[in-house]
Amino acid sequence: MVENPQGDGEFESATLRPVITLASGSSIPHAQALHEQAHAHCFIARSVNFPVICEPVFQIV
Repeated sequence: MVENPQGDGEFESATLRPVITLASGSSIPHAQALHEQAHAHCFIARSVNFPVICEPVFQIV
């Protein structure tokens, strides 16, 4: 968040770090591709006037 001298402010960017748990035998590359598609079509990320950076962490259990 950036604050202006007048005391108001705005978000400059947002970084999301979701942890995605996949079932045993799942394909992490496939999950990453699906996540990228979902992020590209996300109406919230597309509606704000600052970059939304997504850094997902995939894990298999």
